[in-house]
Amino acid sequence: MTTTQLLAPRYECISPVPLQSWAKVGLVFKHESGNVYSYLDNGTTWDIVAVFPFSDYPKLFRLLDWYESIEVSDLPEYVCDAFIPKDSEYHKVYKVTLYDFEDNTIIANGAKFTLTSFLRNRIPSTEQEFLKQNK
Repeated sequence: MTTTQLLAPRYECISPVPLQSWAKVGLVFKHESGNVYSYLDNGTTWDIVAVFPFSDYPKLFRLLDWYESIEVSDLPEYVCDAFIPKDSEYHKVYKVTLYDFEDNTIIANGAKFTLTSFLRNRIPSTEQEFLKQNK
């Protein structure tokens, strides 16, 4: 997946939605544009036009972090600091060699971190940014 695709807002249905049979608890909805969302159900991708933005109903739809509810194979090879400006000398890009959700660990730049706390403060990056940093 590209950085843009990984950062696209996604919502998990966490409570039954009255009169909306498509909104099954546990389904993940990707925000496409406006009130258009897509979701995967039983191997089929569906598009819906919701009558309300999911972000207005946090008790029905939980905004997922970029790394939640995606396949490990779709996770990026590179991540960077989310809250440090890219032009700062302290901004860092990491090359991830292992994502282990079972043990909640990640190995990046040869060091082992707690996966969720590490990713919560990082966003997807690119190999170009990693190589630029290491010049």
